[in-house]
Amino acid sequence: MENKKHGRGLLFSPEAHLVFNGQFRKGSREGQGKEFRKNGELLYEGEFANNQWHGQGQLRSPFGALLYEGEFQQGKQEGAGKEFRESGTLLYEGAWLAGLRHGEGRIFTPDGSVAFKGSFISGIRDGLGVEYHKNGLVFYKGIYTNGERAGTGVLYYNNGNIAYHGDFKAGFRNGPGKEFYQNGSLLYEGSWAQDQRHGAGVLYAAGGVPAYEGSFQNGKRHGSGKEFRANGSVFYEGGWVADQREGEGKVFTAKRQLAFEGTFRMGKLNGLGKQYRSNGKVFYEGEWVDNQRHGQGTLFSKAGKSAFTGQFRNGKPIRT
Repeated sequence: MENKKHGRGLLFSPEAHLVFNGQFRKGSREGQGKEFRKNGELLYEGEFANNQWHGQGQLRSPFGALLYEGEFQQGKQEGAGKEFRESGTLLYEGAWLAGLRHGEGRIFTPDGSVAFKGSFISGIRDGLGVEYHKNGLVFYKGIYTNGERAGTGVLYYNNGNIAYHGDFKAGFRNGPGKEFYQNGSLLYEGSWAQDQRHGAGVLYAAGGVPAYEGSFQNGKRHGSGKEFRANGSVFYEGGWVADQREGEGKVFTAKRQLAFEGTFRMGKLNGLGKQYRSNGKVFYEGEWVDNQRHGQGTLFSKAGKSAFTGQFRNGKPIRT
C-alpha cells in the first residue's frame, strides 16, 4: 500500500497534537481506534469505517466522562445506544438515528428509576409514551406530539388510581375530560382549557352526587350554573363570577320550593330581591345587603297582602 496508511498507526495534527491512534486501511481510519481532542483528551473510542465513527463505540466529554455507548453509523449515533450524564448515571437507553434519539427508548432519573418509556422522533417524544412517578407507578400514559402530551391520555395518582382521563393539547389538559378523586370517584366531567376547567362541566361531591352543573372559566365557576345539595336537590340557580354567586339567581329549599330570588354580589343577596313562604307566596320584596333585608322593602302576610312597607335595617323593619 504505497503512500497510503495501512495497519496500526498514529495520526497527528499540523500542531503535533495526537488526533488518532488505531487501525488504518488504504489510507483511511478503519477498524478499532481512538480519536482525541486538541487538548489530548479522549473524544471517541471504538470502530471506524471510511474515516468515520462506524460500529460500536464510546463518546466522552471534555472531562473524560462517558456520554454515549452504543452503535454509530457514518459518524453519528445510530442504532441501539446508551446516553449518560456527566455524573455517570444513565440518562437514556434506546434507539438512535442520525445522532438523535429516534424510535423506542427509556429515560432514567439520576437514581436509576425509569422516568419515561416510549417513542421518540428526531430527539423528542412523539407517539405513544408512559411517564412514571418516583415510586415506579405510572404517572401519564398517552400520546405525545412534538415532545408534549397531545390527544387522548390518562394521568394517575401515585397510588395507581386515575386522576384524569381525557384530551390534551400542547402538554395541557384541553378539551373534554374527566377528573377523579384519589379514591377513584368522579370529581369533574366536562371541558378543559390550559389545564383548567373551562366551559361546560359538572362538579361532583365525594359521594358521587353532582355539586355544581354549569359554566367554568379558568378553573372557577363562572357564568350560569346550578349548585346542588347532598340529596341532589337544587340549592342555587343563576349567575356566577370567579367561584361566587353573582348576578341574578334563585335559592331553593330542600323540598325544591323557591326560597329567594334576586341579585347576588360576592356570593350573597345584595340589591333587589324576594323572599318566599313555604306556601309559595312572597314574604318580603325589596332591598338586601349581605343576605339581610336592608333598605326599602315590603313584608306580606300569608294571604299575600302588604303588612309593612318601609325601611329595613339588618333584617328588621324600622317602625316609627
